[in-house]
Amino acid sequence: FDGYVFEVDEFTVTFDPIGGDPLNFTYGEELDVQFTPYVFEFEADPGFVATIGSPDFLAFLDPTLTVAYSGQDSDGDDQLDFFKSGIRLTMSPFEGFTVGASYGRAAENAADFNDVNGDNVLSSVFGVDGSLSLSIFDLGFEYASGTDPNATPTSESLLYVTLDVDTAGLPLLTSLSANYRDIPSVWVDDDDDTATPPTVNYGLMEEAADADYPFDEDQTGFKVSAGLGLFILDLDAYFDSYATTGPDQNTSAFGVDVEADLFAGFALTGFYHQVSVDGTVVDSTAAAGTERDNNNYDTGYGVGLVHDGAAENALISGLDLGFEYRQMEADFDQTELEATAEMDFDIAILSLTPYVAYESVNDADTGSDDTNTIRVGTGLSTDPLGVFFAPSLEAAVNYRSTNHSDAAVYTATEMQWSVGLVLNEFLFDNSTFTAKYGSWTGTNVADDAGVDVGEGATNISAGDDATTGTQSVSGYELVWNYFDLEMAYGVYTADEADAAGSSAGQVFSISYSVDF
Repeated sequence: FDGYVFEVDEFTVTFDPIGGDPLNFTYGEELDVQFTPYVFEFEADPGFVATIGSPDFLAFLDPTLTVAYSGQDSDGDDQLDFFKSGIRLTMSPFEGFTVGASYGRAAENAADFNDVNGDNVLSSVFGVDGSLSLSIFDLGFEYASGTDPNATPTSESLLYVTLDVDTAGLPLLTSLSANYRDIPSVWVDDDDDTATPPTVNYGLMEEAADADYPFDEDQTGFKVSAGLGLFILDLDAYFDSYATTGPDQNTSAFGVDVEADLFAGFALTGFYHQVSVDGTVVDSTAAAGTERDNNNYDTGYGVGLVHDGAAENALISGLDLGFEYRQMEADFDQTELEATAEMDFDIAILSLTPYVAYESVNDADTGSDDTNTIRVGTGLSTDPLGVFFAPSLEAAVNYRSTNHSDAAVYTATEMQWSVGLVLNEFLFDNSTFTAKYGSWTGTNVADDAGVDVGEGATNISAGDDATTGTQSVSGYELVWNYFDLEMAYGVYTADEADAAGSSAGQVFSISYSVDF
């Protein structure tokens, strides 16, 4: 309406009584609340949060009570019809031990007062969690049970327990951890990006919340991992066994990785991994569709030799070398060879960081994607000059060429370069200004995976693609830094060989970080 000039979108009130912990009350339009990784959350939603600490007579329990409430407009009619409320209590009766209890409740179709229409859909969740540090042992757990009338079944529960051992004072053992987890196949349905709330929600969480889960959905099993150190030998081993429902399979994986420090910064490495699904050895959990928690267990073995240029006894200081030979997949018929070299060194006022890498992948199976890849490049920078603004130069050039054969015969290439001017004393102390121009050109590199083709934008992260032809991006960036404050502006243009054609974009950002 006319005359509207400002609004208050969040405020906090603190009541600080004599002899007790304060009561903090926050109201806002975009509040963030989360009780535990699996129980009760809302993000950037209108509502309030109240937190109270311990009165004097309960100080020995060190309790904290949190109450949260949010009302949301789920259908866009400017009427709040989805409500979520929760309460959480935590206590620490003695040092090293904390226990918490959470309860949450939500109602859909709740625009009518007191459910006069009789159509409210009520969901709830209850959970307990805790942590215990006892001597060298750290134990953590969480149990949660939720009900959702929209889901089948209408109720689900989850449990996980973790154990970590502080091995600092133990002989031989360098690390030891174990876990048990029983996580249902769907705790929060995040497939429908438009649903508010999510269509299935036992935990009363936000959509896509599984990115913050300690353990992914759809798995029941246990894992043990350990590390051993003996003289020059370091050994890491793991065993993981779990069942999944999508697909309905049992996965078992184990592996050993070994490194032996030799002399002059050199080290010898080796590994043996095996993963099986329903008793049959497979290439990897990703290929079998049973990968969980970003653990893409694989099958294979290999040996390698590395040189650490940063080691005190390095043969050549600053020179990093790596060589590895691997036989991969269930039948060990994929041969992989990788060699890398990179070095940091100074020549007068110049600092150079050249590198070169070669990788060969050859699979004996017909129709596989066999590749040979070479990467080469360098970075360059100069010391600041002792003149006004203390200018320095920086530059970089990188090149990749991958030759594909068998499955598809083609070559993919990438070429990137950039040059920049840095004013290290821009106007006043601790202020720098950088102006940079750069260009990237790729041939047979994926150009529009996950991006609307009509917008002309590109997404090269999908890897190589024999059908895309040549594309390029170029532009300039201006960046000003003052301590931890950064302001940046960039302008870029892109040109593709396919129907997307040309496009242009710009970006402006302000960021500031504070370390406590």
